[in-house]
Amino acid sequence: MWIVLTFLACLSGSDPRECREVRIPWQGTVMQCMVQGQARIARWEREHPGYRRTGPFACGDERGS
Repeated sequence: MWIVLTFLACLSGSDPRECREVRIPWQGTVMQCMVQGQARIARWEREHPGYRRTGPFACGDERGS
């Protein structure tokens, strides 16, 4: 089973239509994803200038459960 780190990211200061769901495959357990997810999201934000996470993040299987 693949774990996926999921969150919503929006361009800073833009129209809400400029948001997208981000799904990052996670190698490890759900607990590791929950503990280390913030750091992975921060790295994603550095790699995608202008985008910022909005709201909570989730860790689950690839089907979204």
